[in-house]
Amino acid sequence: MNIIVGVRESTRELHLELDLTADELTAKVAQALTGDSFLDLTDAEGARYLVPGHALTFVQIADEPKRRVGFMI
Repeated sequence: MNIIVGVRESTRELHLELDLTADELTAKVAQALTGDSFLDLTDAEGARYLVPGHALTFVQIADEPKRRVGFMI
Protein backbone atom coordinates (compact mmCIF):
# COMPACT_ATOMS: atom_id res chain seq x y z
CA MET A 1 0.00 0.00 0.00
CA ASN A 2 1.22 3.49 -0.81
CA ILE A 3 0.72 6.26 1.73
CA ILE A 4 1.49 9.96 1.91
CA VAL A 5 2.20 11.56 5.29
CA GLY A 6 1.97 15.31 5.79
CA VAL A 7 4.24 16.80 8.44
CA ARG A 8 3.58 20.16 10.11
CA GLU A 9 5.99 22.98 9.18
CA SER A 10 7.50 20.96 6.34
CA THR A 11 7.03 21.72 2.66
CA ARG A 12 7.61 18.10 1.66
CA GLU A 13 5.48 15.03 2.26
CA LEU A 14 6.64 11.50 3.03
CA HIS A 15 5.71 9.05 0.25
CA LEU A 16 6.03 5.49 1.53
CA GLU A 17 5.23 2.00 0.34
CA LEU A 18 4.22 -0.16 3.29
CA ASP A 19 3.42 -3.81 3.87
CA LEU A 20 0.53 -2.97 6.23
CA THR A 21 -3.21 -3.19 5.90
CA ALA A 22 -5.33 -0.05 6.12
CA ASP A 23 -6.61 -1.16 9.55
CA GLU A 24 -3.08 -1.67 10.90
CA LEU A 25 -2.03 1.76 9.64
CA THR A 26 -5.12 3.41 11.11
CA ALA A 27 -4.34 1.85 14.50
CA LYS A 28 -0.74 3.12 14.38
CA VAL A 29 -1.87 6.65 13.46
CA ALA A 30 -4.51 6.69 16.21
CA GLN A 31 -1.91 5.55 18.75
CA ALA A 32 0.54 8.26 17.60
CA LEU A 33 -2.10 10.97 18.01
CA THR A 34 -2.76 10.07 21.65
CA GLY A 35 -0.30 11.42 24.16
CA ASP A 36 3.31 12.23 23.38
CA SER A 37 3.99 9.43 20.91
CA PHE A 38 5.58 8.82 17.50
CA LEU A 39 4.21 7.32 14.30
CA ASP A 40 6.69 4.49 13.73
CA LEU A 41 6.65 3.13 10.16
CA THR A 42 8.98 0.80 8.28
CA ASP A 43 8.71 0.87 4.49
CA ALA A 44 8.92 -2.06 2.07
CA GLU A 45 12.68 -1.57 1.70
CA GLY A 46 13.33 -1.65 5.45
CA ALA A 47 13.85 2.07 6.07
CA ARG A 48 12.35 3.24 9.38
CA TYR A 49 10.53 6.55 9.79
CA LEU A 50 9.58 8.19 13.10
CA VAL A 51 7.19 11.14 12.96
CA PRO A 52 6.08 12.90 16.17
CA GLY A 53 2.32 12.50 16.61
CA HIS A 54 1.85 16.22 17.27
CA ALA A 55 3.48 17.02 13.88
CA LEU A 56 1.12 14.90 11.75
CA THR A 57 -1.16 16.92 9.48
CA PHE A 58 -2.62 14.09 7.38
CA VAL A 59 -2.11 10.49 6.29
CA GLN A 60 -3.39 9.58 2.84
CA ILE A 61 -3.87 5.92 1.98
CA ALA A 62 -3.55 5.24 -1.74
CA ASP A 63 -3.88 1.76 -3.18
CA GLU A 64 -1.66 0.69 -6.02
CA PRO A 65 -3.11 1.64 -9.40
CA LYS A 66 -4.28 -1.40 -11.33
CA ARG A 67 -2.34 -1.98 -14.48
CA ARG A 68 -4.31 -2.39 -17.67
CA VAL A 69 -3.48 -5.11 -20.12
CA GLY A 70 -3.99 -4.56 -23.82
CA PHE A 71 -4.08 -1.63 -26.18
CA MET A 72 -6.01 1.59 -25.81
CA ILE A 73 -7.65 2.88 -28.96
